[in-house]
Amino acid sequence: MPHIYAEGRPDHFETVGRVDEWADGQIKEVKVHKKPMTVARIGDKFFAVNSICPHMGGPLSCGKMENGKIHCPWHGWAFDVETGHSPNGHHLDCYEIKVENGEVKIGWVKKI
Repeated sequence: MPHIYAEGRPDHFETVGRVDEWADGQIKEVKVHKKPMTVARIGDKFFAVNSICPHMGGPLSCGKMENGKIHCPWHGWAFDVETGHSPNGHHLDCYEIKVENGEVKIGWVKKI
């Protein structure tokens, strides 16, 4: 019997919404593979990162996005939505994301 958390495969993507549900520059929290993730839209591109700030667990989806970076609402730590990197040396996991037939879909952790 497979383990309950082993239901996915590297090619498994889960739909989290439609493209028109995000305005340009908007971030929103979604839950995928039992994890909270923050999805950001910049122009026609979408990005998905872990939604929990590694500093003190702040909810990144409640922060603001400026110049391609998500800022934690608790202490202002900033993370690049494309790479997950922060100027202070910390980083967030980034997830595979794609758009198909107007739907935004998230996969597994990206290798960066």
